[in-house]
Amino acid sequence: MSGPQSPQQPYRGGGQPYPQYGYGPYPYGPSPVPPSSRSVTAILAAVLSLLGGARAVLGSLALPLMQTDPDLDPSGFWGRVKLFLLVAVGFGVLLLVGGILMLMRKRISQVLLGIGGIGTLVSSIGLTIAMHNHFVRDYGGDNVSVNWDFTIFGIIGAAFNVAQLVLTFWPSTSRWLANKAAA
Repeated sequence: MSGPQSPQQPYRGGGQPYPQYGYGPYPYGPSPVPPSSRSVTAILAAVLSLLGGARAVLGSLALPLMQTDPDLDPSGFWGRVKLFLLVAVGFGVLLLVGGILMLMRKRISQVLLGIGGIGTLVSSIGLTIAMHNHFVRDYGGDNVSVNWDFTIFGIIGAAFNVAQLVLTFWPSTSRWLANKAAA
């Protein structure tokens, strides 16, 4: 047979046609729907980090008021407390910058919020333990009264800090930051 060949025609017999299965890019049915990138977790993480950063930076205003007299503080404890608070202020600045960058949808904000959040959490727990040990050692274990208001505020602050860290690294926050072009 020379010449152009016609395309093959499908079988048009009298029997039942066999079912046709669709073939898509996904091997076992339709492709999965990607999860939505909602901004709720990212905005909450940014707001909590801005509040935590503001608390740390405003807390630095107390540093000049903490005068350490070597005669009144021979162990140098309050000098170490000032150093602890300065480190916490540095982590608070990271929280402020990271919160602003989170609202601007920058990927680096997760790193800054992670470092700042973990740093402020560890420094506040360390400072609480150090102050408790200092007062127990200097004033006796039975005579130390715990100020429950301070303890409750510390627990609330730690809960905000943990919530900020969880929301910062929640998968929808990462998707929201990655889908910057879609907004």
